[in-house]
Amino acid sequence: MDVHLKETVAMVNDSLTEAYHGLLELDRQIIVYLNKIEAEQRLVEKIRRIKFLKDQLVWENSTDVIWALQTHRPAFLEKRPWYNCLPSLEALTNTPDGIAALKEAHTALKSPTARRKTDPEPLSPEELSRGAVVKDTLNTFEVRNAFLGSSQDLMTFLLERWDVFSGASAFSLAPEKASRLSEDVLTLFCRLAVEFDEDFRITGEYREAGGFLYPLIYPR
Repeated sequence: MDVHLKETVAMVNDSLTEAYHGLLELDRQIIVYLNKIEAEQRLVEKIRRIKFLKDQLVWENSTDVIWALQTHRPAFLEKRPWYNCLPSLEALTNTPDGIAALKEAHTALKSPTARRKTDPEPLSPEELSRGAVVKDTLNTFEVRNAFLGSSQDLMTFLLERWDVFSGASAFSLAPEKASRLSEDVLTLFCRLAVEFDEDFRITGEYREAGGFLYPLIYPR
């Protein structure tokens, strides 16, 4: 992909990620509202039952409402329902209470006691064992600069110097990795030809190597 297409793909990925987070927040808010509605429905149902018995003039005989009212004070003993409601960014940044809450949170986070100390997990035997670190990236600008100082075509230049670019010799690769090497060389060839087409001279001649037909490309 060229640079503009990569930028477009990155922007689309960011937009999709933001939309996904927005959907998660909407889902959470819907669940909170449904819980509120269910709690209010249970309360309304209890009130309707008491009102029905009172209208029938049987609530004193069929229930213990008189004893409950005389011995209990539900208005003082009942726990206040608590719902998890997050404040909006506008309320936090544009209201005095929100700004005060942000300052209080900032002060609490700066306190050393507010940070929870946790011991890191021990390293696994695989992580402790020594091994070579393979860097699966190439600096295409360095490859371009080296190619501009040569007189070979691009594919020959890459094949002769692939062991330097990849950090491994082509003769030391196992047979199952030989095809992988050819695919990597072809991928780098196409990438250089697309990204730096203004610096290269693409001819109409073609050659075949490793089952691939490629054009001869020389530096300008």
